[in-house]
Amino acid sequence: MDSMGSVFLKFILEDTIEEGKFMLPRKFARQYANSLSNPVTLKLSSGAAWQVELLKNEKDVWLYKGWREFAQHYSLDIGDTVVFKYEKNSHFHVFIYEDEYGDGDEGEDEYGDEDEDEDEDVIELDCEKIGSKKARLYIFQDGSEPANNFITENPSFHLVVKSYHLERENVYVPNSFMQELKDITETENMLLQVADKVKIWPVNVRFYPLKKMGCITSGFRTFARENSLQPRDVCVFQLISSHVLKVSIFRNAS
Repeated sequence: MDSMGSVFLKFILEDTIEEGKFMLPRKFARQYANSLSNPVTLKLSSGAAWQVELLKNEKDVWLYKGWREFAQHYSLDIGDTVVFKYEKNSHFHVFIYEDEYGDGDEGEDEYGDEDEDEDEDVIELDCEKIGSKKARLYIFQDGSEPANNFITENPSFHLVVKSYHLERENVYVPNSFMQELKDITETENMLLQVADKVKIWPVNVRFYPLKKMGCITSGFRTFARENSLQPRDVCVFQLISSHVLKVSIFRNAS
C-alpha cells in the first residue's frame, strides 16, 4: 500500500477532545465536501470500521456524531497524530500514532494550507500503526508531485536530490536504515529498482559503524542520469528483499 491518493494528517488538540468533533482540513474540504455523504466510514488496519456523521457549514466540515466514541475507544490524547487516507465513496483509511511527532501546539491544518517550513522538504513520521507493524509516512512539503501521499511498511529512507548528487557518487544512508539490513558486511552490493521500469541499477553501499551511517559509494550517478533526476526531486528507497531497493521518485513541481 505504498502509493496514496488524498492524504492528510492532523494533531489532536485540546479543543478536539473537549468539543467532541474533528475539523477536516479546509483544503481537503474544498475539494471533497460535495462528494462526502453521511455517514463516512473510518477504517483501521485491524479491520475495524466506524460510522461517523459529518457536520458542515459554508466552509468547514467536521467529523461529529460518532467521533467522540471513536476517540475514546482508541484513547486519543493531546499530541497524538491521526493520518487519514481518503479512498473515495466516503471511506477513509485511518492510522493513529501516539505522541511521537510533537507537542500538538501547532498545525491547525496539515493538508498543506498554512505554516509550511520551506526549509524542510520532507517530514518522516515513524510510529506504530494500530493493529499492525511499524509504518513510515512521508509528507512532501515542497509541492512535489504527487503531494502528501506516501506510506510504507518496508524499511525505508528518503533522499532530497541536490545538485552534487548528480555530479558525484556519494549518497548518505541513515544508520536507522542500515540497522534494518540483516547480516550486513562493511560493503554490500545492492540493486535499485523503479516500479515502472524493467531495468535495474547496481550500486555499492558501504557501512561505517563508527560513524553510525552508510553511504552509496558507486552507481547512483548513473541511476540519477538514466532516471532524469533533478535537484529537489525526492527519492524514497524501500528495502523489498535482502539486496533490492525499490525507488519511488517524486518530481519537484516547481
